[in-house]
Formats: sequence, structure tokens, C-alpha cells
Amino acid sequence: NYSKAKVTLAWELCNGFCIQKDYNKALELAEPYAEEYAFAGNLVGSILINLKREKEAVKYLLSASQKGNSDASYNIAYLLITGCGEFTVDYDKALGWLELSVEQGGVRSCEFAALYYLDNNRIDKARKYINLGCERGCEGCFELRKEISYLTDSNPFFRIKDNDIHMSKYNSSKYGVTGMKKYTEEQDRIEEERRRETRKNALICAAGFKSEFPELETI
Repeated sequence: NYSKAKVTLAWELCNGFCIQKDYNKALELAEPYAEEYAFAGNLVGSILINLKREKEAVKYLLSASQKGNSDASYNIAYLLITGCGEFTVDYDKALGWLELSVEQGGVRSCEFAALYYLDNNRIDKARKYINLGCERGCEGCFELRKEISYLTDSNPFFRIKDNDIHMSKYNSSKYGVTGMKKYTEEQDRIEEERRRETRKNALICAAGFKSEFPELETI
């Protein structure tokens, strides 16, 4: 499928695997298919966030989320957690998007929904999301399950602010950015491993566009 191949190449341009990162070219490739494919809409939204065009990103993320894309819902939560651009940090609103992402099959959102409830000392509610995240293979949830194994709602001696890899509504608004940055770095590491496994497919997709993008000749 020609259109899906273009979106795949746009994804590769965003991640810099096999080819140099180029968000503008990635946007050019993916944007025409944003309405047709939810994953393309989410990708366009993510690209616009990286280009510091958060307000434009929301339109694409909302559309992709309405089509059932869990990553788009997670990315809207990300904007509310970090306060990117002109967005105001709002963990309570972010929770709604995290829970929607979980319902749509999201993985990363399980961890952050759990963290919200841990920060509010609702251990049993947090454990629900942690267990769900573990079922879906979320590494962060496996770690959290170890950390809270001894906690209950009546013995909730846990504060996210004491662990600098997680967000906290008790700390400064910048804290959420720090937590998300470290979390994202870990996810990038996991994603890099996954990309190694799919390198052959990425090269096949890129091969058809070498005339359009000369820099691909170096692959």
C-alpha cells in the first residue's frame, strides 16, 4: 500500500533510524493521510509537538483519538501533564485522557494512570492499572508492582515526588516535564530495540523513495 509506505517512511524520518531525522519532511509525507489513518493522524500530531506547534497538533490528536488510537489519547494527556507550549498543567484532565487511552488498549498510559492514583493514595485503584499494564508488557508497571507490593489503601506511604522518574502534582509544574523526559528516554531505548528487529521492512519502505529523497542513497 503506497500511502501506508509513505506514513511508515515519515515515522522513520521522525525517529532517525536508517535516515537522518527530518520532522518537516515527515510532516509532508504523513499529513495527507492524517484523516484516512488514525495512526497517521497521531504521527502528524506528534511531529507538530516536536516542532513546537502544539495547538495545531491537538486537532490531529483529537481526530485520531476519536478513531480509537490509544497513542493519540496518551499524547493529549502528555500535553496536559507537561504543560507544553501554552497548555496549562492539569493532572486531573490528563487522567481522563490516560484512562481513555487505557480503554483503547494503550500500554504507557497504564503506568501514568497508576501513578496518578498512587499520588492520591488510592492504592487499590492504582494496582488495577499496574496489573493491566503488566498484562500488556509495560516495563514501568512491572517496576511499580514491586514498589507497591506492601502498600494498601489503609497504609499508603507512597509519594510520587520521592521518585524522580515519575510525575508529581505535589512538586513544581516542571517536575512533570522531567518525569516524562526520563520516561520517554527509556521508551526510546525500548523502541530502538524494536526498530532493529524491523530494520528490513523499514529499508524496503525507504527504497521506493530514494529518487524523492536523495539522502536515502546512503542507506
